[in-house]
Amino acid sequence: MLRRLAIAVLASATLTLALAPSAGAGDITVGPGVKPSSGQVVSTTTATLPFSIPTNCSGLSAYVEVASDVQYDLDGTLYSLVTVDRFSVNDLGNGIYEGSASGDWLQTPGTYYWQLNGLGSCGGGPLDLFVGPTTSIVVHSAPVTPPSIEVPDTVAILTISQAQAAVPLAIKNARGRVPRKLVRRCTHAGSGDVAAATCKATWNDRVKYAYDGTFTLVLDDAGNIVTRFDGRRATLKCLKLRRKIGTRKCWLKHHFDVTL
Repeated sequence: MLRRLAIAVLASATLTLALAPSAGAGDITVGPGVKPSSGQVVSTTTATLPFSIPTNCSGLSAYVEVASDVQYDLDGTLYSLVTVDRFSVNDLGNGIYEGSASGDWLQTPGTYYWQLNGLGSCGGGPLDLFVGPTTSIVVHSAPVTPPSIEVPDTVAILTISQAQAAVPLAIKNARGRVPRKLVRRCTHAGSGDVAAATCKATWNDRVKYAYDGTFTLVLDDAGNIVTRFDGRRATLKCLKLRRKIGTRKCWLKHHFDVTL
């Protein structure tokens, strides 16, 4: 019974060390003006993110660790199994450390946590590992900007019926096959804009591919219907094989342009 109790206490202590920072290493105090600030939100379009970290300790061989969760190793640094990035930062000579992150996590939405760590002798003390506080940063998905289409000032009317009739013709001209099981729903592209229309459509070519997406149709000065399809395409074979387990991996981005 006593042996079981001892094992349980040891396991509990080990778990506590993994979830909370250790007091064994020296502490780094981060001053005001730190960048990125706590809770700062950045977009997934961010390729590199600059860090500027004022501290009370200069002369360290320092680096920043970024993690996907708040868990710690026994030395107080972020837990290695949840770390997604690590990069060096340079001391400017006054305890301010600067560097840049450029990891894949900047293109992956989520909440992350970073920490400044360094080896050295802070304030003339003994050589030690010094650990900074943990700071959060949030990566948000960038908004999707729809493609812009220039419409001439003077245009004729593109009716919904014309747009609906143009969709199968555009498919045949662009892909060389008559669409099968075509479903489409067309509306005028903007409020009061009678020279342009959008049509959401799904179809397959009976032989190889299925399609799903949106047509944008614009009537130009010459009376031509300028058509663009933006959507996705999947092979019929993949859709059939993955019907019961999910077809999301079958679909790939696809677009084409054709003038009628």
